[in-house]
Amino acid sequence: MCSSDLQRRHRLWQDLMLARDQGRLALFEELCAAYMATGRALGDDWAAWNASQALAQSLCTQQRLDTALALLERSVGEMRACGELRQNAHVLAQAAALRILHDAEPATVQLLHEAARLLHAEDRLWWMADALAWLPAWQGRWHDAVRVQAWADGLVRQRGDLRGRLFGTVRGRFDEHLAALPDPARWQALLAAAPGLDEHAVLALVFIDGPAA
Repeated sequence: MCSSDLQRRHRLWQDLMLARDQGRLALFEELCAAYMATGRALGDDWAAWNASQALAQSLCTQQRLDTALALLERSVGEMRACGELRQNAHVLAQAAALRILHDAEPATVQLLHEAARLLHAEDRLWWMADALAWLPAWQGRWHDAVRVQAWADGLVRQRGDLRGRLFGTVRGRFDEHLAALPDPARWQALLAAAPGLDEHAVLALVFIDGPAA
């Protein structure tokens, strides 16, 4: 890639990030699409993947979760095909998090399991903590789900982090489901009082057929 191409790409990235920060979402999406297209045309997969993540985060803010998931799943497929998935486990985790919002079909569970296994091996399971409570929730194991979510909330407080757009959406949806259960105050009380867990205990609660590690 020549220097002029690099400069144009750099300016395009700056422009799209500025559009995002200014809340000019239509322009941001247009520039992201252009950045992804030029990245793929030049064989720069990393650039396309970075743009797809940025766009997916914005789409989650707009509750356009299906479109965000389609973007991330395309990136995951490309990463898997070229052997780059392990190095990009966080993208796999994002895709798994959005899929588990929809269902707990075997393909979804497999994706969640794969992401958890890769991140756990790198001591980064905290990165997808908010997605893990959804599997026991879908299976009707709400007591386990709330305990796992309490663990995830504790990690956020411990690290002093702010959830990103995508995982903030995942966390907000969990509260919506809790509120729809009988006696929601009981579940919120458990969420606030649940004892701490370590990663091995969390994985055992989530993947009852066997730990992800």
